Amino acid sequence: MQIHSIPTLKEKPQVVIRQPASSIYALLNHNTSEIEKLPVTPTFLMFKDPSLNEKYFDAVFLNNDKHRDPCNEFKVNLGIFSVFYSFYFISTVVFTIMLYTNHSIPIKFFLLKLILIGFNSTLMYISVYLLYRSSFVYRHALKVITLMGCYLILHLTLTDSRILSTLTRTSVQVPDQSTFLLTVFVILLKKLAFCTFRTTLTLAIFASTILALGLLSYNQNTLSALYELVLFTLILTLICINTYRYEHTSKDMFWRSELKLRSIDTIEDGDFIDNNSEEVINTEVEVLLQICERVKKGVKLVSSMIMYKDIKAKLKVASIDLDMLKRRIAGEVFRSSVRLENTLNIDDQDRAFISQMFMQISLKNNSGLRKFQTIKDLTCTQPRLSFSQYWSNDLNSILKGVGEDWNFDIWLIHQTTSHSIFIISQYVFHKWSLCEEFSIDSETFDRFFQLLEKVKTT
Repeated sequence: MQIHSIPTLKEKPQVVIRQPASSIYALLNHNTSEIEKLPVTPTFLMFKDPSLNEKYFDAVFLNNDKHRDPCNEFKVNLGIFSVFYSFYFISTVVFTIMLYTNHSIPIKFFLLKLILIGFNSTLMYISVYLLYRSSFVYRHALKVITLMGCYLILHLTLTDSRILSTLTRTSVQVPDQSTFLLTVFVILLKKLAFCTFRTTLTLAIFASTILALGLLSYNQNTLSALYELVLFTLILTLICINTYRYEHTSKDMFWRSELKLRSIDTIEDGDFIDNNSEEVINTEVEVLLQICERVKKGVKLVSSMIMYKDIKAKLKVASIDLDMLKRRIAGEVFRSSVRLENTLNIDDQDRAFISQMFMQISLKNNSGLRKFQTIKDLTCTQPRLSFSQYWSNDLNSILKGVGEDWNFDIWLIHQTTSHSIFIISQYVFHKWSLCEEFSIDSETFDRFFQLLEKVKTT
């Protein structure tokens, strides 16, 4: 069956693997699942929540949730069943006519067998047609398949040459394949029901019971009948065990996809916050970190849904890369600790404050970038400023400590001059010749800091 596109969780939320083989299940690393983890009844594998049973039916049996059409795989299985039954019907009719022509079977046996196969074939073809064309009948596909299987099993048992000869009270010695046909049709019906355990178990119990009653009524060779019945029951038991595992596999995958869908809905409802909203005040770094965290959650969610180990490994690498990106954005790679020389006259409290609140960009791994000068690299000169209207010995001693002693009395400067921002900036920029270093015009410098101080005080 050719796959044209892979449905997403939004297009088809309950994407499950129909009738998965045990080898595939093991390769996908899902064979460690335990039945206790699924919210199903352990006897018939029915979900405890009825709505989940309906969702599972829709996911497995339907091709489109809107039009409620049968899925393509069901159509293929139904076609296989119809072809095999048609072959059985034609070959049985031809073989029975040939036996009657050769006088191998009496007229009673001949007529009763043709009537039974004609009646059963009519019911079969009507059921197949309704399953294919009627949405109402297909909606109850499991019940219809169970009924089809029951009267097909009843027909095959009654048309067994040994049982039919007993019913017609005739003696017929012809080869019979009713046990083989029963086994084949049970397998086809199991496949048609997408390995539904309760349907397969019902057909197996019904087939064993009907065949046991029919063979035990045929008293010519009871030991041979019991041997045949034991083998047939053993085969049906193995089919039921395998079907139980298959349905558990499908429902396990369905439940996993259902949990992932609920996780996606939770993320969509609660985790994606509009960062442009007026109610959210974040820096650009915080916004980038939040986006990285959401992307990481998405990668983890996808990784938990992916079953192939090589893809999971690549997604894990992507998650690690996102962590590295978060650390870089947060500054853990580019931020280096501020190193304060012991020669500086700074007390412990100021040293801790500067170390925590300030950072410098590390250029170890960025040798191609131009390294800018720091205050330490600049030549310290004695500023020649005219603060005659403010000048005092106390002010002079305070300004000399700027750049060396961070614990200076800013309030004294403000009380003395009423222009603390302008005075400090003038002193610092002239002391380290910053205006010359950055080509700042003195008039522009004065206007900027005067305006800054004016805005700060208003």
